[in-house]
Amino acid sequence: MKFSFGLPETHPIRQALAQPNGSQFYRCALQVNPFAYTQENGKAGHGFATEEEYNVAFVAALKEANVQIIAITDHWRARTGAGLRDAAEAAGITVFPGFEAATSLGHHVLCLFNPGTEITRLDLLAGELRGITGPVPCGDNGDGVKTMDELVHKVQGAEWGGICIAAHVTLANGVLWDGGERSSKPWKCENLYASAIPGAITDLLPGKLDIAQNGQTEYHRKRLMALVNAGDVNGPAQVSKVGATSSIKLADLTVEGLRQAFLDPTPRIRLDSETAPDGHMEILGAAWEGGLLDGLRLSFNTNLNVLIGGRGTGKSSILETLRYAFDAPIAGSEARRNHDSLVKAMLRNGGKISVAVQRHTPAVVAYLIERTYAGPAIVRDENGDVLDVKPLDVLRQLPEIYGQHEIAELARDPTHLTTLLRRFLPPRAAAAASQKEALQKELGETRQRLLTLDKEIATSDERLARLPALHLRRAEYEKADLPAKLDAHTRWQREGTLFQIARDRLKPVQEALEALRTASALDHDGLTPSALQDLPNAELLGGLDESLRQVEAVTLRTATELDAALTSSRAQLELVQQTWKPLRTAADEELQVQLRALQAENVDSSDYLQLAKDIYQLQLIEKQRTGLLAERDTVRQRRRNLFTDYQGILGDEQRDLVRTASQVTTKLGNRVRVRVKHLTPRDGLVKLVREAMAANNQGGQKYTVVLDALQNKADISLLGLAEACRRNETANLRQEYGLSAGQAEQLAGIGAEACMKLEELDLPSSTDLELNVAEVGAGEAVWRPLAELSVGQRATAVLRLLLLDSSVPLMIDQPEDDLDNRFIADDIVPIIKDQKQKRQFLFATHNANVPVLGDADLIVGLAYEHDHIRVGTSGALETPAVHQLVEKVLEGGKEAFARRRAKYNF
Repeated sequence: MKFSFGLPETHPIRQALAQPNGSQFYRCALQVNPFAYTQENGKAGHGFATEEEYNVAFVAALKEANVQIIAITDHWRARTGAGLRDAAEAAGITVFPGFEAATSLGHHVLCLFNPGTEITRLDLLAGELRGITGPVPCGDNGDGVKTMDELVHKVQGAEWGGICIAAHVTLANGVLWDGGERSSKPWKCENLYASAIPGAITDLLPGKLDIAQNGQTEYHRKRLMALVNAGDVNGPAQVSKVGATSSIKLADLTVEGLRQAFLDPTPRIRLDSETAPDGHMEILGAAWEGGLLDGLRLSFNTNLNVLIGGRGTGKSSILETLRYAFDAPIAGSEARRNHDSLVKAMLRNGGKISVAVQRHTPAVVAYLIERTYAGPAIVRDENGDVLDVKPLDVLRQLPEIYGQHEIAELARDPTHLTTLLRRFLPPRAAAAASQKEALQKELGETRQRLLTLDKEIATSDERLARLPALHLRRAEYEKADLPAKLDAHTRWQREGTLFQIARDRLKPVQEALEALRTASALDHDGLTPSALQDLPNAELLGGLDESLRQVEAVTLRTATELDAALTSSRAQLELVQQTWKPLRTAADEELQVQLRALQAENVDSSDYLQLAKDIYQLQLIEKQRTGLLAERDTVRQRRRNLFTDYQGILGDEQRDLVRTASQVTTKLGNRVRVRVKHLTPRDGLVKLVREAMAANNQGGQKYTVVLDALQNKADISLLGLAEACRRNETANLRQEYGLSAGQAEQLAGIGAEACMKLEELDLPSSTDLELNVAEVGAGEAVWRPLAELSVGQRATAVLRLLLLDSSVPLMIDQPEDDLDNRFIADDIVPIIKDQKQKRQFLFATHNANVPVLGDADLIVGLAYEHDHIRVGTSGALETPAVHQLVEKVLEGGKEAFARRRAKYNF
């Protein structure tokens, strides 16, 4: 699928997507028979009277079945297929001309040659294999004169330049046919790379299946035979028959392309019965503008991409600027520094990178990500509209990108290894993580509220401590009968406070009014008649919108009535107060007379009145304290409930990690073992306790022993530690952590807030890997933990984890820098070959094992010229220019390769 992103064809990203991107799957019918064959061999049931009619219908059937490549293989003759070849090529179908030959034992072999090969020459070659001079006459379908080894050597030699496929091997005249002369030698022909079977591999009879899978000693081959579906197609109606076609991955539609596919059949050949893997996220292409990468355009293959070139040709620059575009995370500090400096040097101010990305689930969708140095990433949709999101928002998972030596750096970080392990957690883990985050927030809120309540209660207690003394003083005044004399005045004082109390009682009502006003405008989106009109039950569902409108009307009416009631209440309150004030003034005049009389009796009435006022205010505080205590009990209960749920999630998460580690170990096939250790590292715990002790002025060096004890204790319970500190259980702390009495007191004195934070603390889990360093295939495993491994072996263990079960692109810069060469060939490359069908890879490398043994789908040769990085050549190994580049850059040239071969006596 091609995407334009609403941009003109001249836009850099459109130019990038138009570039070739290596090998692709082509549906191939490699044993197509022409009209003359069907007439001569009694196969004319197709119903066509003339070759022209036959060819026209045949090509139409090929196009309808999406067959892109055919091979025409009449018995001993190529000339009979000339008309069909011309018709197919005119329709854009690639044709490998050839013929079907037979060995001296009568085994049939398809002999295919490069498109465009002269047909008259092929007829002469067929005659030579038949043992005659000149073309083989019509009607001559006899056996040839050469053994399988001789025939294959001749056809596939440099002079002839063809490729052989053993035809219909389990049927008549096939090398595994039970009805003819049987011999294992033809099957074991070293240079015969491919054989045709009639259906699925699993449909072969047990004996044939054992041979095909190299399970029979007599038929054992050094190289596993490539199996293809290439059954006889004797007319248009047979194009879609089972076993007639295979999908073969090719970069160049040549004999060399077929040879490369047959040499690596697992990733390159898909039988008729096999379905294509599900689509995965892939980077479609990238374009650079400005800086040293200006003008660079790349279209990527959906599977294995490899960047090669000498040092300084931009391999690292491409990976790091791609990471910059995605704003992908960088775990290692050294990797971060390298990334920042390289991106700045390559893009420079104003330099821009554009990256097209495609996702396949739940539907095929593409996005264009653009980033100009040094600004934020911009995301466009398929129409070119700019979205208010980040790359992670639309991709859900970002590509995994690792720079030079970064994997080795990550191998030293157990917590990052846990992050890698989390990729394999069950789907419910994502929901649990969101729930955990919400619970952490609520626990934090309850902590803050409890601290506030405790402070308010403590303040109340401090103020209420005066109340007993005030009551005692009042008792003295009561003996002088002063309260009775001034009772009227104290009651007037109480009346004066009631107006503010009334106003305060109206505040919650005012808040409720504001909430009602907000709620009165309900969201009707999706429920309106226009939104429902296409639904089958639109009339019935219309009642939903009506029910909302009823609530809306009542809410609005209530808000209006409440607003009026509040206005009336405030007016009445004001009226009452204004009416009351003159009465208070008159009462004050009477009071003054009374106070002067008491003063004459040497009684300090003003002191008593202040005392009465203070007692009344403290009595109000006492009531408030009762409410605070009740709220604290409620919040504590709420916190206990939240905390139980929180601990449940933490427990589930830890158990999931352990189970996942076990499952991943199984998937890693006895090469890497994964171990999880909980509550470590404890840097978060140490930091929390250090800050709490420092806040209590407990000294710098004095609590080093305490922190070391927390860090080094084998098994630790955060809940137990918090409870012991809260209850000041110094004896318990001394025993648990090996502390002195003074140190235990320091730890116990961290305070209530720190104790609650301890309960909420979510310490990470660390992951350790163990590598089986025994030779591949060795009987007994030899396990070594990361700490005992070389840098290369550590990186190998981590890379195996990175390569396991993921659908996001993986990009690594020069993995060989940190990997043992033996592990690349024995461990890493086989995984890449298997996983590349389900995942996109991009490697920058100097090591030939990755592109050659990994059978790279796209190899990009980079060069540095005139202060810019450019693409020198690109394609797969069958592309001659790429083949030569790999030989030169990665192998040191043909002569160097030949020298090594001679030195090692290969």
